[in-house]
Amino acid sequence: MRNIKQAMKLIAIISLGILIISIIFNLILGSKERKERYNTFFTSIIGLSSTFLGITLGLYFNEIEVERQNRASTFKYLEVALSDVETVQGMMFDGYKDELGKYYGKHIIKHDSVLNVGILRSSEIPFPVTLETILKSDIYPKHLPSRLYDQLNFCFHNSANYKKLIQNLNTDTSKLQDQQLLKDTKDYISLLGFCHYIIETELNFEKDIITNAEAESEYIDGLKKIKEMLENNELNQFLDKELQILEVRF
Repeated sequence: MRNIKQAMKLIAIISLGILIISIIFNLILGSKERKERYNTFFTSIIGLSSTFLGITLGLYFNEIEVERQNRASTFKYLEVALSDVETVQGMMFDGYKDELGKYYGKHIIKHDSVLNVGILRSSEIPFPVTLETILKSDIYPKHLPSRLYDQLNFCFHNSANYKKLIQNLNTDTSKLQDQQLLKDTKDYISLLGFCHYIIETELNFEKDIITNAEAESEYIDGLKKIKEMLENNELNQFLDKELQILEVRF
């Protein structure tokens, strides 16, 4: 797109240059006889240059309008992605809370009647397909800020890996295996939270709610936080002990 624009600009400049030179030469020819002799030639040159310049400028401004519409479409789809990620995270939270409760009943309280941990292993794990759509599109990546594109790639590939890990765990019901299931699920939810965070940050910048410097700072803080969360092996990491609820906070 950028190369096409540059080519159009160059063509427009050349056409305008030819047009100006033709007009100047027509004015400085001097005698009436010379003007009449070259009149047809210069008239043709001026006409062709004007037509070519008009067509080139028309195509150039059309490209600008198409790019503007594509950019608007990209950020509109980011709103859809934000809702999609939030929905998937909510679904995974419900499964995680259920598995966490059964884990504590089975391995901590050692309640005989508690159900086994591991329903998630045999369940279809939801995934925000809008992320894949954005990253594999021919249009959307061109209009995403590089900072957002890089972090969406990070979220997409790592989330996809954790989704596979959750479903590929064997049927071993040992405490270690149950812990691994909860750890992978927790990390998957954390990545979804980070994904939601960076999309929301970029949308806030786009809407002039925050400045570019504030957005950059939030990206840095969010990346630092997600790395800490992924390194944290505490299974009830999401527990807000005061409110007694589970939540992901960046």
